[in-house]
Amino acid sequence: MAYLALARKYRPQRFADMIGQEHVTRTLENAIRTDRVHHAYLFCGVRGLGKTTAARILAKALVCEQGPTPEPCNQCAQCVGVNEGRSVDVIEIDGASNNSVDDIRSLRDQVNYLPQSARRKIYIIDEVHMLTQQAFNALLKTLEEPPPHVTFMFATTDPHKVIPTILSRVSRLDYRRVRAATLVPYLQQILTQEQFSVEPEGLTVIARCGDGSVRDSLTLLDKVIAFAQDPTQIKTDEVLAVLGQAGRFSIAQLLQAVLDRDAAQVLARFEALTAVGSDLMQLAVAILQHLRDLTVVRLTGSRAALLDMSDDLYDQLVAQAQAVEPSVIAQHFDRFARVVDNLENSRVPRLVIEMGLLELCNAEPLIPLGDLVARLDALAAGRGGGGFG
Repeated sequence: MAYLALARKYRPQRFADMIGQEHVTRTLENAIRTDRVHHAYLFCGVRGLGKTTAARILAKALVCEQGPTPEPCNQCAQCVGVNEGRSVDVIEIDGASNNSVDDIRSLRDQVNYLPQSARRKIYIIDEVHMLTQQAFNALLKTLEEPPPHVTFMFATTDPHKVIPTILSRVSRLDYRRVRAATLVPYLQQILTQEQFSVEPEGLTVIARCGDGSVRDSLTLLDKVIAFAQDPTQIKTDEVLAVLGQAGRFSIAQLLQAVLDRDAAQVLARFEALTAVGSDLMQLAVAILQHLRDLTVVRLTGSRAALLDMSDDLYDQLVAQAQAVEPSVIAQHFDRFARVVDNLENSRVPRLVIEMGLLELCNAEPLIPLGDLVARLDALAAGRGGGGFG
């Protein structure tokens, strides 16, 4: 049997299996339980958060032979048909390739026909923002007054491209990026089922690289497993090597050299980071992330916003934060943020980052305007007193 990617193998089949989107799943479950299901839903959010998955689960919940039920059985003919993509009454449409006005007119003509075997007819349109203006207009009347047996479900990564007249006719549900602190236990659960193992710090790196996307995190985990010499004991170094990521301790050491104003050490540590193949853009963002974490610790003294950080790294962060003023950290962040902005269009990104780090080493702290005015006033008062004395 062909290998099934983790993102497909562990695709949620029930609302309870989805992580990080409780505000969405609870809304849909309550709507089914109280018989208040809207005739059209719009699922919005970045890729890999479960928009189409939730639409399929909702479709199963509505057509399940045991339902309508908040938890589809996944065993009856209707649920199995949806799972296998062969249900004649749950129609999935790719908005990117079926975006013309003729496609929507054809859909509009079919809507009035009763479902063949299920209690409802459901249309799931993925990437709905790809529809043309004419296609959206052709859908308006049907969406406003659909037949009682029809439910529409739209998914989009760019809701701003959906015209306002469509938005006003749907129930919109916005998905949120999943925190690394939520992703790590989820990935660990999957690794346990697959009988693999990744060191905790390596698993945190995977979750952070997934950037809040469950599917992207699982894809990265697949990549790490394929790369590892022994998938049952995957080391953090292997994760960093295959993903081109710099370890957070290494970033902390680089920033310590910056704060110590040791240019030679900065260049040496930067060379060590790039020698292992770290992606330059990811490295630059990691430096900004560390400066942000320093500011949080220095100003709040709290760990609440640093949930995905090890104890050792947190202790090092606290020590760094206590030795520098918040204004200096903020100035470093502002200066290096401009470096990051210039990276994408640069032909020599390595040199841009090196010069940015050296500038941080050599830059003198800026004096706040209020302090400068106070100093000038004091000087003026001193001179005035001396002149009349």
